[in-house]
Amino acid sequence: MHANLRRNLILFLAGLLVAFIGWRVGPGSVPAPSSEVGRGRLVFPGLAAKLPAVTRIAIESAGKTIVLRPRPLQSQGGGQGGAGVGGWGLEERGLYPVRTDKLRAMLSGLTLLRQVSPRTADPRLYSRIGVEDPAAAGGASTGVSLFDAGGKLVAALIVGHQRVRAAGGLPDEIYIRRPGHRRSWLAQGALTVDADPQLWLQRGIVDIARDRIASVTVHRDATTLRFVARAGKLVLASPKTHPPLDAYKLDDLAGALQALTLEDVAPASTEPGKPVGSSVFRTSDGLAITVRAFRDGADLWAQFEASGKGAAPLAARLRGWTYRLGGWMERQLVPTLAELAPTPPAGAAPIPPASAGPAAAGPAAATAPAATTPKGPTSQGSAAPGSAAPGSAAPGSAAPGSAAPGSAAPGSAGPSGTVHGTATPGTTMPKTTAPGTTAPGTTAPGTTAPGTTAPGTTAPGTTAPATGTPRTVPPNGKAPNGKAIQGKAKIGSRSMEAAALPGAPSAGSPAPAEAAAAAAAVASYTGR
Repeated sequence: MHANLRRNLILFLAGLLVAFIGWRVGPGSVPAPSSEVGRGRLVFPGLAAKLPAVTRIAIESAGKTIVLRPRPLQSQGGGQGGAGVGGWGLEERGLYPVRTDKLRAMLSGLTLLRQVSPRTADPRLYSRIGVEDPAAAGGASTGVSLFDAGGKLVAALIVGHQRVRAAGGLPDEIYIRRPGHRRSWLAQGALTVDADPQLWLQRGIVDIARDRIASVTVHRDATTLRFVARAGKLVLASPKTHPPLDAYKLDDLAGALQALTLEDVAPASTEPGKPVGSSVFRTSDGLAITVRAFRDGADLWAQFEASGKGAAPLAARLRGWTYRLGGWMERQLVPTLAELAPTPPAGAAPIPPASAGPAAAGPAAATAPAATTPKGPTSQGSAAPGSAAPGSAAPGSAAPGSAAPGSAAPGSAGPSGTVHGTATPGTTMPKTTAPGTTAPGTTAPGTTAPGTTAPGTTAPGTTAPATGTPRTVPPNGKAPNGKAIQGKAKIGSRSMEAAALPGAPSAGSPAPAEAAAAAAAVASYTGR
């Protein structure tokens, strides 16, 4: 019996030993594939602590590269904020300030980016998710590399396509690949890396509300125009004699510096084109902005200088730069008198100048200024001011529809076919016939029945129906459809320059403490 117990005990212990050995050397001890180990990990662990050492950021796409670098103190231009004391600048634009909010968003995205699942390791399939070599021409990928002061690589990543999510409320996902690695990944996080230099520039130039403008002086083509503000509107004070000006265009001149943005920028070391003119905008609180404009083909370039009360910060920011603006801004910054004239309506002839017409015979003849009817189809029957009453003839004057020898009755056709009288703006001119002829559909001259109006005229206070194509005289020279809209193509805005970091984490995003720590590190690095 003791032998059986001993044997059972030995077998039991042997089974335990086998189970223990199997557990130690079984599947649980086999190392997981590298793709499984990387699942859920940060792409760049500890990057937030390394950011203070970064002094150069290179972004490459389709074989073209832009570089962001900290700006030295002497070129800070008004203190835009950023790494070091001078902020960050774009090397390809002479270190012109870049958008701090965009830089912060990119660095935050790199710091918080997390691997989700492995994707293709076949180079032939890289282009499908946008992770091919960013140095290749025509590629869709974008590469970003961070370097320290010694040129050592701190972090590098190839950024591909965003993953389209059908459902809302899901975290952002993007395809990535580490340079030199075959395996690509689907990563979680908001990351935007742009290789277009235009998207990095701080767009705002100057922002002065039109109601602050007290005067504008324009020097153009050996002519000086001086405008002053009266009752909140600009009026031309010099020269005093000038043609009529469009009030809407004067309003555009007053608002030329309001929310003014650039299309591109270059250092002001050389003039970018042929000088066009200059102008000085003065505000009611003592600030003066001098503008020098240059034309280079279809592009308008301008240099700005600020002086006067409180101008120091703005002057430092504007100094040393030449800005490319929309070509249409020439009419607002350095306009000519011709460019400020009212715009005639489409298809309408210019309003003819007023001239004195021949006096009609007899005491009932009118002496009002006369205008000449433009040739062409007109409406019938509009009574000209100063004409005789319909259906009757004043003593010593010609009856309606006929002409006295050597003179023409008001509202009737003279020997040359010209109608005398004043055309009221906004009305149509009467259609008339030469003396001795009868208009179609009318009675012979001088055969008006009692109580009726003469042919070719209308009763007072009425308007004859128009025939043919009437020619309208615009009231006061204004276009009937109003002012042609002229506004700035606001590429940038003040809201674009506000610092912004990723908001509250969504489902599956980094823990609040981790996100807050990374955001604080990025903000300290880019905005100290």
